[in-house]
Amino acid sequence: MSAEEPDCPITVVIPFYDETAFLPAAVESVIAQGIDGIEIIVVNDNPEVFGEAAFHGLQATVIHHEFNRGLSAARNSGIVAARGRHIAFLDADDYYLSGGLKAQWEYAVETGADMTHAQTLMTAVGSTKTVILPRDQRLFRKSGVRGGLSKSERCQFIVSSWSCVYSADFLARHALRFDEEQRKFEDRLFVLGAVCRAETIAYLGRPTRVWRKRAGSISTSSTGFDEHELQLGLIEKCTTLVVDRSGHHGLPERVYQRELFQAISRIVWDTRLLEMLAKGGAEYDPLRERVLKLVRSEKLKPRTLSDTLVMRISRIGEQTARGCIEEGDFLDIVRFLRQGKFDRAYSVVAQEPPMLEKKLPDLILHLGLHKTGTTSIQKWCLSHRDQLLARGVLFPKAGLPDDFRPIREGGFPGHQELMKPNASAWDDLRHAIAESNCETVIISCENMLMPLRPDREKQIAALGVRLREFASVRIVVGVRRPDVWLDRLYREIVSNGHGAGARSVDEFLCEYQRQLLDLPSLLGPFAALGDIELIDYADGPVAGFARMFDLTDVGTDPSYPSPDAHAIAGARLINASLTDKQRRISALREYFQIIESEATGPTLLTRQQRREAVELFRLKSGDWAAERGYMPDYDAMIAEIEGTPAFPLRDLPQPQLELALRSIQRAEINHPTKRPRPKSAPPSVTLMLQPWIWRVIQWLRGR
Repeated sequence: MSAEEPDCPITVVIPFYDETAFLPAAVESVIAQGIDGIEIIVVNDNPEVFGEAAFHGLQATVIHHEFNRGLSAARNSGIVAARGRHIAFLDADDYYLSGGLKAQWEYAVETGADMTHAQTLMTAVGSTKTVILPRDQRLFRKSGVRGGLSKSERCQFIVSSWSCVYSADFLARHALRFDEEQRKFEDRLFVLGAVCRAETIAYLGRPTRVWRKRAGSISTSSTGFDEHELQLGLIEKCTTLVVDRSGHHGLPERVYQRELFQAISRIVWDTRLLEMLAKGGAEYDPLRERVLKLVRSEKLKPRTLSDTLVMRISRIGEQTARGCIEEGDFLDIVRFLRQGKFDRAYSVVAQEPPMLEKKLPDLILHLGLHKTGTTSIQKWCLSHRDQLLARGVLFPKAGLPDDFRPIREGGFPGHQELMKPNASAWDDLRHAIAESNCETVIISCENMLMPLRPDREKQIAALGVRLREFASVRIVVGVRRPDVWLDRLYREIVSNGHGAGARSVDEFLCEYQRQLLDLPSLLGPFAALGDIELIDYADGPVAGFARMFDLTDVGTDPSYPSPDAHAIAGARLINASLTDKQRRISALREYFQIIESEATGPTLLTRQQRREAVELFRLKSGDWAAERGYMPDYDAMIAEIEGTPAFPLRDLPQPQLELALRSIQRAEINHPTKRPRPKSAPPSVTLMLQPWIWRVIQWLRGR
């Protein structure tokens, strides 16, 4: 903090790396709090890419690092420069609720607490719908003021620095800073250090901010060895800190037991450490030794699993991305870790697809990316089923939806039913294959690639179990020049009511561009199933597909054009206004039935965004794509972009605005909210049972 006496009520520190599309909204949400004299500090930790011009007009003080130093250093720079009597942290892609920060700050002033915690709302990746962070819902629902960790043991489970407002004097007295060795995953250590030292902690008991989970962010992106080392470092430092505070400040043993449980939980559920300890090469040997030291330093006691607070944050017995891990499974994992049997520990949670007998014919799997001619190929296959079957190729009707209602005329999902967990569609498919006596099967579904699903790895693994029943798998993917494809894909997402359909095109690119244009990573999970070949959209997707079967009767591609810019603007308004998916789809379906959309028209991307898309695709995917038949002239693309005028979207025409608003209104009426609980209903009561009471109940149940 500044050496001078603090002269403003509160400072909000916003570290920035590349969240250009979201930063204005973050800053606006702070300004809108209406706190007189509030200070906003944005710390630019990516100066090689973003200079002063990138922050022109931003109503904040901007500090520029000389080079990229990491998130911890960025927050520390903000602390040092802060002039506020209180300090808060906000990530550049998150935002405060209306009046949220003000209420939290006012409560901090009223209570005089060292730390003032508030609940957080969280969105899923690509969605605007919010839910209260589960841990906040379970532990921090009531307001009040408590002592430090010895008097308020639940504060051990505050995990994010941005959930609290801190007294600047408190941070200064204890020299609290973020560990700059932790360039990522720094939050938990800072907060744990704070709660161990705080004399008073206040709980507001209501949400004040929104954590916008994004694709490609730290919390959602896949990790490599460096990230695993940072994750393990965080776990070790947190347990060491609790051991130190327990030894010198008399904290009860259960505090350390909870931290040990949390450490093992992070290894099991929050990282890929367990998998890599089992499967990684020799480079993981040092990490294996460190994990052994961690789990052997103090034995996790089984009774810890029935600790009142542990039970409220534990995922044991819950359905998660790692499957459902029961109490016995968890204890087995701990036992195998202590024995150094990492492969056995991983086998408890691994969902490895079983080896099945290859009894089905060869498969051509068409993983159509949206807007690469997929719908045209599917409709061509349907209209040429007899010609294909005469060549021993079956395009099955099993797996196609019977009563599909597209949002826009012409839409079709392909073999969407094969994506569902029930086996009926696959049973129908096997029956159709047996009846046809075919040699090859075509399955085409654009949603099987699932590029925007946060759980895609799990879903693809489950799909792989089915696909391995085929004798061989040949994977075909349509590709399109990257700048045009991103533009058309964005329009499709907005017009189909996807959770990300409320995003601006700038936000969409910021969130998804890198993963969408990285074909090796995007298609990597399917590479284990078979060879991948690419069909160039520019050559005619249907023609390229038909040549695989020596068919020349292609005809005219059925048209499924993207809506124009104005139609997309109205659809985005609908998405932003309706968080309920069914209402959104209902409003969009009506909207597109009425609106008279013109031809697709000019791109929604700026020249710079188009250039970046082409260059990024060439960098990430160029060589890989060339090996599989896609070799466009990237320099010619760039030259064409330079010679094409930009037509940025201006105002939404009044008739389309009115139509969008009426569609929203009718959707709200046709899909009423759930009936509220009667006023006479008794209030809900949460009981916090002591561990020994819980064990007695368990013993009685087992009798």
